[in-house]
Amino acid sequence: MGGSGLRNCTGFCGLCVNSVQFICVISLIFSHFYDETSIRKGLFQWPLDILIIDDDFGCRTIAKKFLELMGGHTVDVAENSSTGLQKTAELKPDIILLDMCLPDMSGLEVLDALCGDPATRNIPC
Repeated sequence: MGGSGLRNCTGFCGLCVNSVQFICVISLIFSHFYDETSIRKGLFQWPLDILIIDDDFGCRTIAKKFLELMGGHTVDVAENSSTGLQKTAELKPDIILLDMCLPDMSGLEVLDALCGDPATRNIPC
C-alpha cells in the first residue's frame, strides 16, 4: 500500500445488491490488503481490529459476523459517519470498511476528515 493509506478506498456501497455479494466484496478487500506471505513475514498482524461504517443494518450485521467467525477478527460497527469518526479516533482500527452512501455525510467526506487527521490518515479504508 505504500503510505497512501485512506486514498486506497474500496467504496463498496454501489457494488452490493445482496449479502452474498457483500461477503464477496469483503473477501476481495482482504485478499488485496493482506495475503498469507505478508502475514507470515510479519508485515501485517492477524487477526485485525476492524471498524465497519455502514447505515445498512443487514450489511453491518452480516459483515461483522462473517469477519468474526471466519477470520477471528475484532469488529466494531458504526451506523453513521459521525459515530464512525468518533469510533475511529477512539479505537484506531487496523482497517475500516466504509459505505460510500451514508445519511449524514458521504463516504468521501468521511475519507477527507480521516485524511485530514494525522492520527487516522494511514488507516486503510
